[in-house]
Amino acid sequence: PGYDKSDFPFVMPDLGRYRAPLNMISDIIKSGSKVPKKAKTWCVDEIIRLAKEDDMVVGKWLVYSSPEMADAVWEKIARATATGKLGCSSKVAPTRNLDQNRTVICVYVKDCTHRREVQRVLDVLYNHLEIKSGLGNFKPDIFTYLNIYSGNEWRLKPTLYDWRDVQEWDLSKSKDQEL
Repeated sequence: PGYDKSDFPFVMPDLGRYRAPLNMISDIIKSGSKVPKKAKTWCVDEIIRLAKEDDMVVGKWLVYSSPEMADAVWEKIARATATGKLGCSSKVAPTRNLDQNRTVICVYVKDCTHRREVQRVLDVLYNHLEIKSGLGNFKPDIFTYLNIYSGNEWRLKPTLYDWRDVQEWDLSKSKDQEL
């Protein structure tokens, strides 16, 4: 038996409206000016605001591993995900017959704007599963859909949160845990 579209309810919305903030950055670059940090911050904030409107706020912690260690790291993450200790899902890139010196494992969080959940999943990865070597930063899926990768044309960081910063968040006093 095959799958039908109802098995996968996610439908990619039109990404055209996300181009406006990116075009603003492109215009600054084309003018020969350096892109101010304030403009980059506004662009990222606007992308996240639009993503919230479109309910496209899934994001992931990136974990990097050598192909030789990927199975052991993946086993820890898969078990913690299956038992509900980590985020909503996780996946591992294939390692067989690849000429790469690292593989990536993604640990998903349903809403990248819920800082408490983003921090909780990081805490499990870092402190409980003891994944310290190879821990990457947090990337919202909307960045992937918009091709915001390392070295992108807008000179934006390809991730939203640095794991070191997230560890330092003090969310105990904040009533609103969203961005």
